[in-house]
Amino acid sequence: APGGGTSNALTFTVNNPTHIVLSPQAAMITVGQTQTYTVEAFDDAYHSLGDVTMSSTFTITSAAGGAWISNAYTSAKSGVWTITATYGTLTDTATLTVIPHVVYLPMVSR
Repeated sequence: APGGGTSNALTFTVNNPTHIVLSPQAAMITVGQTQTYTVEAFDDAYHSLGDVTMSSTFTITSAAGGAWISNAYTSAKSGVWTITATYGTLTDTATLTVIPHVVYLPMVSR
């Protein structure tokens, strides 16, 4: 080192994500309700690299209809649908069951 001192080198290890986990893995809502999802990235040793939800994209089976606002899906049709989260080249899937909205009518006595 200049001036006769010693120098110390710092080494940083950057863990690249090798898989992601979409949560929740299974959920059930009623038509018209909203389900929110999160995504966490992990390295090959299963160490968490943190929440990557806002850097991920989300899709649902096209027949489901509905709408995404960021990581929140508002359902349109009943059925069992596959949610896919994508972060870079990594993907994970989850199942969303959407049940019909049931209207209960009051009993009328005669």
